[in-house]
Amino acid sequence: FNDTATTEIYPLSLHDALPILLRLALLDRVDPSALVELNEMLERTLNDPGAGLGNIGGSRPVAEILSMLSGDTGQPLLEKIREHDTKLADQIARRMFSFEDFAKIAPQALQRLLSEVPTDILVVALKGAGPALRDFFFANMTKRLAERVKFDMERLPPVRVQEHEAKQREIVQMARNLQDRNLISLDRSGSAAMA
Repeated sequence: FNDTATTEIYPLSLHDALPILLRLALLDRVDPSALVELNEMLERTLNDPGAGLGNIGGSRPVAEILSMLSGDTGQPLLEKIREHDTKLADQIARRMFSFEDFAKIAPQALQRLLSEVPTDILVVALKGAGPALRDFFFANMTKRLAERVKFDMERLPPVRVQEHEAKQREIVQMARNLQDRNLISLDRSGSAAMA
């Protein structure tokens, strides 16, 4: 659902996307009789008649959707949600996870994630990361993998920022999938903070 929702919300204007995200975020507080109307609205808006409402409500899916959007889109939407409900916006912000947040998770979780990430995706994602974050990733890789990634990064021709961000979002989504299967925790207090 979240990939489809992100794809559908991204081209919407701030004015059009806000009511959808607010309704989705507040879904766990909606009277059950209103779910039918909300379901019809979401199906029309997202053009995904197969999406059910049983597990799509609350702040978590909104945080995931906003995390998948670029900062130019996600942050203004979060601020508009904050204008309507500060507590809800804070809850959503706590659940949002960005590529830079990997520096704050437990090293074991990052190591488990790295075993799942294809090298070509990792190379492009890290090429667009800051030096400190790259070093944190390298410190949690096997020596062989770190050497390979560094070598491939040096040989990689210039890549557009959108490509770096897309690969970083792919890795974040892989991490979320591992977390959903209880294989890692994305708790951001799991390691010593990166300097």
